[in-house]
Amino acid sequence: YDKPRFMDLTFALTAYSEQDILPDYQNVASDYAKMLQGKIGFTYKHLQGSLGAVDDEKGYNIGIHYEARYLDSRYFQRIYAVCDYGLPLPVNHSSLWLRTAQGWAEGEQSASFNKFYFGGFGNNWVDYQNEKRYREYYSFPGAELNELAGLTFQKSMVELNLPPLRFRQAGFPVIYLRWLRPAIFASLLTADPLDPDVRDFHYNTGIQIDFEIILLAQIKSIFSLGYALYFSPDNQEYREYMISIKLL
Repeated sequence: YDKPRFMDLTFALTAYSEQDILPDYQNVASDYAKMLQGKIGFTYKHLQGSLGAVDDEKGYNIGIHYEARYLDSRYFQRIYAVCDYGLPLPVNHSSLWLRTAQGWAEGEQSASFNKFYFGGFGNNWVDYQNEKRYREYYSFPGAELNELAGLTFQKSMVELNLPPLRFRQAGFPVIYLRWLRPAIFASLLTADPLDPDVRDFHYNTGIQIDFEIILLAQIKSIFSLGYALYFSPDNQEYREYMISIKLL
């Protein structure tokens, strides 16, 4: 902890029983009765913004995560890593980011419990987590939540953060807007890249606009609007709209 640098090491041990859906993926049915799961993760980030910034404008964020699962008297494991790198652009408070992730899991294609799943913005209608959920490795706006899957994957995203628009007068003394922050992104997801029999390529592009709302001069909230277009391997197009409010 040495701002703006942070290094974290996390551990978790969890036991599951009588599961109807997978613990990490709410739209995927479980194909096991009991499971013991251990996780360990390491992250290091050094992110910075200029005076007056409303988001990170440069820096890097790296992380590696390992998971081991015990079920049906067998051990299974999976590992994934993420790396984000951003640099500022000549226009004040604008930046360009490259966000990448790779993962490998042990198991069979017919089993559901150890695959990686992707899809959707991931925001809830009313939320408390990070509003920029599309940046997470498991997110893929445009596709249905947890619709895409693979035992291994490679994912790359290019994100353009545009300068925020600040409001001088927008609202009332008890509730008003401070700024809106637009971002445009495009992603490529390759599921099972090393297996030509099941390998798939998925593309998307989208936009998200966040508004900071101040209530009673003290309470901050983020209202988000998002739109994404997903291009499936069979050349079909799918759209997703997102509305969410984050209560701080």
